[in-house]
Amino acid sequence: MRSTIIGIRTIFAIAPFALFLLTVSCTSINPTYDETEEYRRKLWQQCSTLSNLSIPQEKNTEFYNYASGILQGEHPPVKHLAGTIPSGPYSLFVHIFLPETNITGSVFVFHGYATDSSHYGRLASELLTMGLATILIDLPGHGLSTGTRGDAWPGFYIYGDSVNNTITNLSPYLPRPYYAIGHSTGGLALIDYSMRYKTQIEKIVLFAPLMKLPYQGILTSVRTITSIFAHSYRAFARTKLGLRVFPFTWLDYFVIWQKKLEKTPHIDMPSTLLILAAKDNVVDNDYSKKKLRNKIDTIYIITEKNADHFELDSGAPDEDVMADIKGFLSDTISP
Repeated sequence: MRSTIIGIRTIFAIAPFALFLLTVSCTSINPTYDETEEYRRKLWQQCSTLSNLSIPQEKNTEFYNYASGILQGEHPPVKHLAGTIPSGPYSLFVHIFLPETNITGSVFVFHGYATDSSHYGRLASELLTMGLATILIDLPGHGLSTGTRGDAWPGFYIYGDSVNNTITNLSPYLPRPYYAIGHSTGGLALIDYSMRYKTQIEKIVLFAPLMKLPYQGILTSVRTITSIFAHSYRAFARTKLGLRVFPFTWLDYFVIWQKKLEKTPHIDMPSTLLILAAKDNVVDNDYSKKKLRNKIDTIYIITEKNADHFELDSGAPDEDVMADIKGFLSDTISP
């Protein structure tokens, strides 16, 4: 009897969400047009494979104008390369920024869901001032990387594979030590990488990592109810290459990945800084803090009161967040 009552309450709880989806289905459900496609195709045709770090960019092209406009803020003189590297069935698009002198190491930056590396120029400039070679990577299905837009087929492990394949492909050309920064889904990518690979990274920064969504139970229930007729939803990412169509299968794959995370008692991660944003309404901070504290041996946790989920790709990251990252990478603060 009690289970029946709970079931009825659940139905009433999710009914408004289901009704909303039905109401807006004519304009928002199963969109077919992606206005970024033509622009992406033009840029893709003009970029090349990064078989080594000596391929010059052809100037005065649309791709050159796009790539050369990434960095924001003051930074030392750099050599900038942009192109693709292989990652299983995918080609990953990367920016590589190499300080011309006094390189102290390399840092790999993995972006959040629905966006791409083009919005991390301010973060890259800050890292370059530390003498760090900085590599910005578009995850599969994002930016100029290949893959179904916004999807994670055939599973979320493609994100961890992307981390491993990026480091494997570029390690012959980049100075150590290696560091990595993961924002939201990029943080998930670093967690998945550490769950399945022997890491080559000495320090990891996780900013608002995607581990659980607020109201995730309701979302998955709505997904179940609407799966018959709803396969994607209109998305409005902020970048020129940002996601415009959200495939619901991404949520399905995420739930599968999260179950694997729950069953993993220990994650062999290097020294890790977890930065949580107090104003975050995208991920469940309490869940992330509890799970990572129990699964990682060496972890330092900071909650920034003035930060929200989108600090790192905002173009003007919170100064305290940047101080946390730079302090951790330079050993000013440590677990």
